[in-house]
Amino acid sequence: VSLAAKLGLPVRIRELSPGALGKSNLEAQARLMRYRFLHEVAASVGGAKIATGHTMDDQAETVLLRLLRGSGLRGLRGVLPVRSDSVIRPLIGCTRAEARRFLQEQGCSWREDETNQDDRFLRNRVRLQLLPILCSWNPSLVRVLARTADVARVGAQALEWLVREKLEAATQPDGTLCLSFLRGLDPAVQSLVVATWLAAHVGEAVRPSERQRLRVLAEAFVHRSGSSDTGKVRDRALRISLVWQDDRVKLQSEPTGFPSSLREATEWKPVPLVVGGAVDLPNGWRIWAQARTCTEKGVAVRLCDELVAIVDARALDDCLLVRPVCQGDRIVPIGMVNARKVQDVFTDRQVPREERWGRPAVVCGTRIIWIPGVIRSAHALVTSETRDILELRAARHRP
Repeated sequence: VSLAAKLGLPVRIRELSPGALGKSNLEAQARLMRYRFLHEVAASVGGAKIATGHTMDDQAETVLLRLLRGSGLRGLRGVLPVRSDSVIRPLIGCTRAEARRFLQEQGCSWREDETNQDDRFLRNRVRLQLLPILCSWNPSLVRVLARTADVARVGAQALEWLVREKLEAATQPDGTLCLSFLRGLDPAVQSLVVATWLAAHVGEAVRPSERQRLRVLAEAFVHRSGSSDTGKVRDRALRISLVWQDDRVKLQSEPTGFPSSLREATEWKPVPLVVGGAVDLPNGWRIWAQARTCTEKGVAVRLCDELVAIVDARALDDCLLVRPVCQGDRIVPIGMVNARKVQDVFTDRQVPREERWGRPAVVCGTRIIWIPGVIRSAHALVTSETRDILELRAARHRP
């Protein structure tokens, strides 16, 4: 605060109450809360970029962590210098020691996060124990690992470009894939194309465990479709199936009613839904927003998906929030003029009682835009005049 005052810059601070991060995976929860807060501040001041202080040492630690846990080319990219959600890392090219030396030369003080010494966290054990040992064998290891991340990032970009090109060529006007075209690809490329297509439908922001399930499902499809013109492969956990016949491959989703054992947590606070970002909710839902254009392939096909909502971005007169559905809520369904009680909608759609109140709703101001898995409202619908759209997606992380 004193440094900001000295520089004549505004500063905003948010303190979390004890227990706000829960008891498990504290690092991930803290990271989620930090970035959510930064996006909120950026939106409130009209900021175009969010700069964080990651250094080359953070990059090296991240690459080592990914290697320890097992990673492909995408994971070895490490800390991205520029992210799609406006986050940039301007210090990623200098080491922690170089940053400290610069501050000393400028007569500036800095703060050390005391939790960085807590060896309960794997990253700290890598930083304090593993990395020093490895650096004793190769003093330049931090730079070597950072270069590895650079090479992986370039390779991943090239591979993603190839996969995107093949996916566009394989995608039919109705959103399905052409089986004969896929069969003409190398099996490895074919698997990546199908996995990317699945991720676009199930959600680009799926968790690592689910991303792996998509890859396994894609590999099973490649293996079985090569010898049969019709067939089906299924993932029971994600409740989706890949079906192929008549030279077409399509995705089938099981009904969105979730097992009654999954109780909706009703006590959680509304959270902003930032374009390009995602929100993880206490009741197991994840919802995210992606900017799209009406000219992109497959957008129209996804209009009917209960876990996807396409919104006219220019018709929104307020920011989007995700909040729990409450008793007394009303919504104007598509094709209707008057609002209906959400309770009546739940009854009509046969949503189990224990999964109603506390279920997430995406709202704009006082109007409910969408209740994932249940109903889309008549507000901000896409029309022939629409140019800019938001694609809202939802997924339920089941135990």
